[in-house]
This record gives sequence, structure tokens and C-alpha cells, in this order.
Amino acid sequence: MKRVPRPLVLAALTAALVLHGAGCSRVGNENQASDAIIAIKLISYDGQSVGDTTKDVTATILFDVLKRNNSTVFPGDPNLNAVSFTTITLTYDPPFTALSGSGVSSNVSFPLGSTSNKIVLDIMPEAAKVAAGAGAGLTLFAHLNGQDLLGRPVDLDTPLAITLIP
Repeated sequence: MKRVPRPLVLAALTAALVLHGAGCSRVGNENQASDAIIAIKLISYDGQSVGDTTKDVTATILFDVLKRNNSTVFPGDPNLNAVSFTTITLTYDPPFTALSGSGVSSNVSFPLGSTSNKIVLDIMPEAAKVAAGAGAGLTLFAHLNGQDLLGRPVDLDTPLAITLIP
């Protein structure tokens, strides 16, 4: 029986390990999803009375920042996975298309696992509310574009709808 030289066996094993390591570190295997998930708990409105000529119409979004990964072995870091929203876009259905637009959000971070977080959106100025009159419906879509501190995208999307009252 002929023996295989030991250096040849070691070289083959080394090559197999190198190829295996190269296959596991490809960019395509990197997780681009944030560990943070935004869960809306409640949306409330204020200032929808046309008779109140000192208040804009606002929407308050109450939300939690949940963990996508519930692993106890590799738990998500609450600070690195903290979410901040960079821009807010409001898109209105007619007849309020003149109000549609986007703007910069305040630089506030919401840590992973935090609850009862609030964002208040000014969705209709007082002058437009009075001009529209009682009974007018306001339908819009809010998109908050954000990211965690590792730069992975986290967005918040929600429809908003109210009817103005006297």
C-alpha cells in the first residue's frame, strides 16, 4: 500500500479551510436589516375643531422600538440599534395637495427596547383648517425615514385621517 505524503494532506486541508472561510465572509451574507422594529401603539389627533383658531391640527404617534432579534446569546445592543428619524414626508390626498412636503426631523434617538415614544406631527396649519371648514376630511400618509446608529435603515409609515369639526 502506498502512503500519501503528509505535506500533501495538510495542503489540501488548508486549502479547504481557506475556501470555506472565503465563502462565509462574502458581502452578500452581511445582515443589512436593523435589529429595531417600530410598532405603532396609538395615533391621536388634536386641534381638529375649526372654532379653535389658536391651534394647528396635530397627530401624535405613540410607538415602541421592539427587538427583531430575541436571542439571549447574541442580544441586540440598545445603544447601537437606537433609531433616529432623519426626514419626515407628508403626502396629502386632495384637496390639500398644497400641504404635501417633507422636512428634517429633530435629532432624537429612540433606544432598542424603549416604549411609549412620541412623535408629534403638525399636519395642518390653523389658517388652512379654518379655510377648509367643518366637515372637511383630511387624509394623508406619513413616512419617517430613519436609521439605527450602525447606518441600517429603519422607517415608519402610517396613514393618517381626520374630519374637521365645528
